[in-house]
Amino acid sequence: TKVLAYGSQVAIQGVVKGDTLGVRGSFVAVSGRYDAESLSVEPCSDVSGSGVMFSNIQFFFFGGTIHDLGRLTVLGAGTLGSSTTKVLTRSVVEMRGTILWSAGTISTTAISWHQYAGSSLDIQANGDSWLDSLSSPSVLTVDGTFSKSSGAQNIIGIPIVTALGSSVSIAASGLRVVAISSWSGTLAVVSGTTLEFALGSHTLESSVVVNGGGAIALTVSTVVVN
Repeated sequence: TKVLAYGSQVAIQGVVKGDTLGVRGSFVAVSGRYDAESLSVEPCSDVSGSGVMFSNIQFFFFGGTIHDLGRLTVLGAGTLGSSTTKVLTRSVVEMRGTILWSAGTISTTAISWHQYAGSSLDIQANGDSWLDSLSSPSVLTVDGTFSKSSGAQNIIGIPIVTALGSSVSIAASGLRVVAISSWSGTLAVVSGTTLEFALGSHTLESSVVVNGGGAIALTVSTVVVN
């Protein structure tokens, strides 16, 4: 287990393996490959570089900035938590495990975030927002499961593409989608919840299956049904 001291600077080169790495108010530059059993990025931290970081069992993102990183791959459980804003910029994110967004704002710019088949992203954050750059937009691609299971309504500002075979479930409060989106697979909006399409163009592909007794609302948006 290694916890980097506040203000420290570390360069990771070559192939490095470790049990637990805690980045706590420190600067990490990755030009090689780092394999961690558990990886934690905390407020005031800065992680960057052209290399690759793997989190095999647990990933915690409680704040700070991950930017210009070649790839971040999470194979196990991941938590996006704490009230501090979590910033992701110009990076590739591969989520292959069970990801929970429990609290705090997410702010992204020009990232590619992929939820692979068999993975899940569950939103339990209470009214927090996922903000994205208008000038350098990102994309959230869902091949697995994307759900809202508890907490107040969230604003989703990152463009979303759900693939054939994906599963989306709105089971608490609702989501307000304010970026462009495209929906395939299964889209379940449970009674008493709302999926709101706002401020953009949203496409329901011919393959999408919509069910549940909830509401789908349109607010200053264009919806295309293919």
